[in-house]
Amino acid sequence: MLSEGVDFVINILGVKGIPIVCLKDDSRAGYVGDALYDSDGKVCGFTVESMGFSLRKKMIPLDEILRINDKNCIIYSEKSIVRIEREGGIHKKCSYEKMIGKNVENHDGKGIGVVKDVVFDIETGEISGFELTRGFMEDTVGGRRIIYFNDGVEFGKEFIVAGRKNANEKS
Repeated sequence: MLSEGVDFVINILGVKGIPIVCLKDDSRAGYVGDALYDSDGKVCGFTVESMGFSLRKKMIPLDEILRINDKNCIIYSEKSIVRIEREGGIHKKCSYEKMIGKNVENHDGKGIGVVKDVVFDIETGEISGFELTRGFMEDTVGGRRIIYFNDGVEFGKEFIVAGRKNANEKS
């Protein structure tokens, strides 16, 4: 089954570069950088960028983010930004990011899009699926789709198969 956009999932690449705003004094603390992952492969936070360069040793833990969308990331204050601890098991790469650019088909072999981004659950940090693109015009007219892992996703060398074999797909 393919699903349309849901509010509790966030696109990892879609939030990169958005301003980080402090609620306490309405100041800007920088910009959202790369996603960071824990040892279980869950999103645990984001690096902080400032004036085009990364503050490599600074991050916003996911539990310090009050709200995040494609416009801004709200934190309470600059105290929400912490140092990245090397011993903390934090990684900058996730195995699912390698899937960006892969074709996605249904079980009948019909192409349904190309992986554009990885999405995760803002509450748990768990990677939950992929955002698909079908080209500029189709994305503009119909929007992008999200396929969720719990709806059935199989990974092949050349492409990804989405949905269960006998499930009715939303077109």
